[in-house]
Amino acid sequence: MAFSMHASGERGVWLNSPAHQLIKQAHVHGNLESLVNIIAGILICQYGGAAPRLAKAASLLLIAGTLLHSGLFFLGGLGLTMLVRGAFFGPVLLIAGVAVTAILTYRCIGQAIDVNRNIM
Repeated sequence: MAFSMHASGERGVWLNSPAHQLIKQAHVHGNLESLVNIIAGILICQYGGAAPRLAKAASLLLIAGTLLHSGLFFLGGLGLTMLVRGAFFGPVLLIAGVAVTAILTYRCIGQAIDVNRNIM
């Protein structure tokens, strides 16, 4: 019953509006993308010294992907709905950033395994 009282009137209109839905999506996607960025950042810090260009590319792809995805959802919720169409490029850049981070990690771990085999 308490929910129905809050869902009526002006607050109910806002809770059911497309703008509110876009802002909610921006927050959910932003939180998940921040976890991806933190994990990728740890891997880049750990293994990025061996291939600094690859590390820089991965970092820039992840940042741009986050800004273009959840950032454009947030701006769409603020009334700039024409920008939401460009949010498609964000996940593409995020996936590319994760792929580059995986390649960087694989290369560095592979080099470490080769060095250890040569020592033994």
